[in-house]
Amino acid sequence: MKNLIIALVFTMTLSSCDSNPSPLTYSGCDGQEIDGIAFEYCLLNSQMEDVTELLEGENFFFKFTVRNKTGKEYYFYPQYANDAENDFCTVYTVDGQKVGKPYVLNALNLIGIGGFPFGQNDDYVFVQPWVDTRDSSWTWKLGTYSSTRQNPLPPGQYRASFKETFRFRVPGSDDELTIKDVEFKINFTIN
Repeated sequence: MKNLIIALVFTMTLSSCDSNPSPLTYSGCDGQEIDGIAFEYCLLNSQMEDVTELLEGENFFFKFTVRNKTGKEYYFYPQYANDAENDFCTVYTVDGQKVGKPYVLNALNLIGIGGFPFGQNDDYVFVQPWVDTRDSSWTWKLGTYSSTRQNPLPPGQYRASFKETFRFRVPGSDDELTIKDVEFKINFTIN
């Protein structure tokens, strides 16, 4: 069971143009579609359901999905998990005090954008538990990471938010789709 959860937690799934963002916000998730690229940042409970309320001691997961709905082939540089300045998966109290981040980047793997094909209807998915008990480091796309050994959060109100610029390159070309300063925010409560 533990191996199944670990496999589920860190998988990259490849499955299934207008410039105005379309909001896709619903309970526990913040998402938008810009220029045919859909972004979704979610807070999940241990049953992998999106939530905004959890019980004290309950673990939760961050899930971030980027989906290509443009009808075009691209390469995608999935740097958001490595960017120390964007607060990806970082939790704050609602009054702005930093609580922490569930992982730390140990090493950056130097792989060019061509190493990450992003076909029509493909997804890149990153899932990370808040309480991560792995003893060893792991690799996802551009980085090698390790757990920061977070404890379950005490009762209170929290937020997780980040802002990122995303780059997509047309194969065999220098043409690039750059989507700047996309912001995501999830407010949640521990009871």
